[in-house]
Amino acid sequence: ETHLQVYGDDLQPMWSSATNAWLAIIKAGGDVCMEQARSIACPTLVLHGAKDPLCLPEHPDWFAKNIPNATLHVFPDGKHNIHLKYAEQVNDMVRDFAGRR
Repeated sequence: ETHLQVYGDDLQPMWSSATNAWLAIIKAGGDVCMEQARSIACPTLVLHGAKDPLCLPEHPDWFAKNIPNATLHVFPDGKHNIHLKYAEQVNDMVRDFAGRR
């Protein structure tokens, strides 16, 4: 219900399809993006909401540890919509990050 007003009726079917595809990849012995993530060569900004019900805290931690030159920022009260709830702060962080590169 909480995502309905932001994403509409299409979210659940898209989410179900995505999770089914990821599960099939993993069951077939592959990974969703781990190998590719390790090969990222450019500095990377990883943003995460600590209260995100969709992305477990292990995920951004893993990316921050496995992507060379990654920077992790966690919004303690953020959920999956940090780009909306913290739009000004996110935009400032992205501009600052990109400006240093």
